[in-house]
Amino acid sequence: MLRKFVWAAALVVLSASGAYASDPRAEASLNLGYTGSNGIQSTEINPSAAFFEIRPKSSFFWGVDFGYFVNDRFEIGALYAIQKSGLQYTTPKGFKDVGEGFDVQNIMGTFTFNTGDMRSRTRFYLLGGFGATRFGNVTIIGDNGSAYQVGGKSKFATTWGAGVKMYPSDRIGWKLGVRWTPTNLGDTADEWICGSTTCTVTGTDTQYSHQVEFSGGVMIRF
Repeated sequence: MLRKFVWAAALVVLSASGAYASDPRAEASLNLGYTGSNGIQSTEINPSAAFFEIRPKSSFFWGVDFGYFVNDRFEIGALYAIQKSGLQYTTPKGFKDVGEGFDVQNIMGTFTFNTGDMRSRTRFYLLGGFGATRFGNVTIIGDNGSAYQVGGKSKFATTWGAGVKMYPSDRIGWKLGVRWTPTNLGDTADEWICGSTTCTVTGTDTQYSHQVEFSGGVMIRF
């Protein structure tokens, strides 16, 4: 009886491992790359100031994402990415760093369309999602040497991406992609430029901060 049970258990394990290898239902990836950022531009700051822009500094990022396949082509998932950045102001000679140690984080739910099927070795994908961009705490140093602290804030954002996935084996793959995340700063724009409520930004061309992320990653399917 015990021998029959052991053989039955072994068959179940082998069947499960075979299904696992041939029919993965989810994938996760670790991503590394570079994020190009821009910020807000204004000519009308009260009290008045010269035309300038404030933006997160373009920099390195890392992140993780997860997706569950509802069928061969569509998956739902989530992603987290953190950009190790700083704040920059424009000056007559270019940009000046005014705040170091500034983290910009994306926390998103995602929907992805993949070409091909689960047996394809190369698949192109389109991604869309929504969630939040989290701007961390930062100490800003003004032109006169004064410093003020701006607290972290989370802002609603959407994200859009595309790329290619390559699978040299059934379980391990590589991913190259680009992702764009526009975030409406709202009153955070005033805080970054002015500190608390000492002025307001009334003439912005846009109040959106944009991140464009170029990434490579390693994936595992299970």
